Amino acid sequence: MDEISAVRQECGIISRQEHLRPAHQPISYSSVMEEVCARTGQSKKEYERNLKILKDTPFFGDVVKGHYFRDGEGVPRDYYKAAAHYAKAANAGNPEGMFNLALLYKNGQGVARDFNESLRWLLKAAEGKAPIMVDVKNIC
Repeated sequence: MDEISAVRQECGIISRQEHLRPAHQPISYSSVMEEVCARTGQSKKEYERNLKILKDTPFFGDVVKGHYFRDGEGVPRDYYKAAAHYAKAANAGNPEGMFNLALLYKNGQGVARDFNESLRWLLKAAEGKAPIMVDVKNIC
């Protein structure tokens, strides 16, 4: 067995086991809100206001909307729509959108399974500069 075949086989084993790990299960909206509020010192009202601003900002909003459709938070789960939002964010240069789109390509969720496309987006995400919001309280 050549090296690339061995790597593909190992990736296949890992991929088949991924769904069993708790870290790969979607986190509920309320859990995310509580964690963000605890880390940033925001109230839930401030969090909701800031989230609305983010959703209305294309660079970030498309990723947030993609998460909603991927996880079925407040909308029916729809990987096709999630992929469309992640692709929009990815094409705008958002590394988080690129990473999530790569995962959908890897798993064949909402898009045809394509390991080459997945790898392409993963590499672009790794090369990208992720915007980090240091002072989330003063987002506006």
